[in-house]
Amino acid sequence: RTADRCDELKKQPGFEEMVKKTTGLVVDPYFSSTKIEWLLKNTKGLSARVQNGDAVFGTIDTFLLHRLSGGVTLATDVSNASRTMLMDLKTLKWSEELCRTFGITPASLPQIMPSSGVFGHTKGLGFLPDDIPVAGILGDQQAALFGQLCLEPGEAKCTYGTGAFLMCNTGEDIVYSKHGLVTTVAWTIQGKTSYALEGSAFVAGAAVQFLRDNLGLIHSASEIEGLALQAKEEEMGDLVFVPSLTGLGAPYWDPRATGMLYGLTRGTKKQHIARATLEGIALQNDALFTAIAEDCKPEGIKTIRVDGGASASNFLVQLQADLAGVAIQRPRILDTTALGSGLAAGLAVGLWKTPEELRGSWKLEREFKPRMAESQREFLRKKWARGVRQVQTQ
Repeated sequence: RTADRCDELKKQPGFEEMVKKTTGLVVDPYFSSTKIEWLLKNTKGLSARVQNGDAVFGTIDTFLLHRLSGGVTLATDVSNASRTMLMDLKTLKWSEELCRTFGITPASLPQIMPSSGVFGHTKGLGFLPDDIPVAGILGDQQAALFGQLCLEPGEAKCTYGTGAFLMCNTGEDIVYSKHGLVTTVAWTIQGKTSYALEGSAFVAGAAVQFLRDNLGLIHSASEIEGLALQAKEEEMGDLVFVPSLTGLGAPYWDPRATGMLYGLTRGTKKQHIARATLEGIALQNDALFTAIAEDCKPEGIKTIRVDGGASASNFLVQLQADLAGVAIQRPRILDTTALGSGLAAGLAVGLWKTPEELRGSWKLEREFKPRMAESQREFLRKKWARGVRQVQTQ
């Protein structure tokens, strides 16, 4: 809906660089600012309601917090605010320049608060008592990073959900990517703000859902690994699946790209498509791993941990470790987004004194060590690069 507007903005001299330096993001319809602008221009009466204070904007956490507090609190945390393409990374406040650009009144946006703290209290809900503190709000991936206890620079996690999201803690330093990633606030906790680099792949687990719901190759998502294992490596040939079903995210940023299954032959069977799908997810993420490793030089990535539903696949995580050439750790608890939010809330109300006290709560379930030959790794990467070139539109 706002892809054309983003293209228009990119043509303005210096605009992309200004957005990157201010927000850490790229100009893309994935983020909130152009969506709010579109609503203001295309929703009858909305601008007048905003001016009268009868309409406000916010992220999902803003809406939930407002409802939980009985309409008292209108706020968000720094990590969610940093993904709107409206917040200044340095000041942790709404950028007046960007608000002017998109015609957004700063007063219509929520108050930006630290990630761990008491945002408000429950009121008038009926199903919960009043005065329960609402404490601990983080963006989806930042919460997972915290839940994985990636508290130091160089510690990274990759979440495999509907999409795949790789995030690496860069500490108190704002690191601007030179390889197509975005810079974001990880969290502000106990007066200290940590930043991170993130790469987002829009489709990961959703590719498995595509095989199930659109093509009918499997009946449940859990069947994919068993089916993929029926396909031998030497049978795959040039077959590659580029899962850009909703455009390409980082590091390519091509919202108009479409998905593609490339290299089909008369010998291709459903098990080969299943394997190509898991390989496509891993290869897409490998591009993110490579970009973050480059941006984090010379220190590099110290630790990589995985979570999310699709990380339960041993085949997928092993392949990811093989492609990255580094060990990957999988914890016992895979729902680390909920865990991270809970830990931040616990810090806010005094269950723990410091984040460092939490480290003992992280438990390793399995470590996947790379075992793929370099020649095979390069073959897969070349196959992926060829596929991506076919779907790119810019």
